[in-house]
Amino acid sequence: MLIDIALIRQVKSIAVESPLTSIDVKSDGVTVAVGSTRGKVFVYDLRKATAPINVFNAHRASVQRLKFEHRSTVAY
Repeated sequence: MLIDIALIRQVKSIAVESPLTSIDVKSDGVTVAVGSTRGKVFVYDLRKATAPINVFNAHRASVQRLKFEHRSTVAY
C-alpha cells in the first residue's frame, strides 16, 4: 500500500506473491523496486502499477536492501 503523506490517504496498492522486505524509489519519482522474502525484486512504474515492469530472481533468501544507482551525466 502506498500512502500520500500530505493527504494522509492510500493512493496505490500493489499485490505481490510474498511479503515485502525492502523498497527504494528511483530519482524519477515514478519507478519503485520492492524486494520480497523469497528473493525476488519487483520493479514498478507507479503511473501504471497494475503489474511489475520487471521481476528479478535476485537471491535465494530474503532481499534485505535495495538501492537504485543514481548516475550523474556530464555533458562536454
